[in-house]
Amino acid sequence: MRNKTIVTKNPERRELIVERTVSVSAQLAWKGWTRPEHIERWWGPSGWTAVVHEMNVRINGIWRYSMSPDHGAGETVRCIATYHEVTVPS
Repeated sequence: MRNKTIVTKNPERRELIVERTVSVSAQLAWKGWTRPEHIERWWGPSGWTAVVHEMNVRINGIWRYSMSPDHGAGETVRCIATYHEVTVPS
């Protein structure tokens, strides 16, 4: 069975929840979500490239990134997120 990513959007709260079960340690998953060099390799839809401009993983920290279509036809999307809760794996 293939793991499925579940994305839940709550526009009223401006919230995006991404869920996926993976067979890696919590520490490795944490690195994949919190280090720009890792997240740039997998974040975003298929056929798009992500670039992290700022990633300050702490409460009220900012994550700024952009995504561009690999085929070159289309606009670059610029995004900003604020961390409201950060829980290091234990």
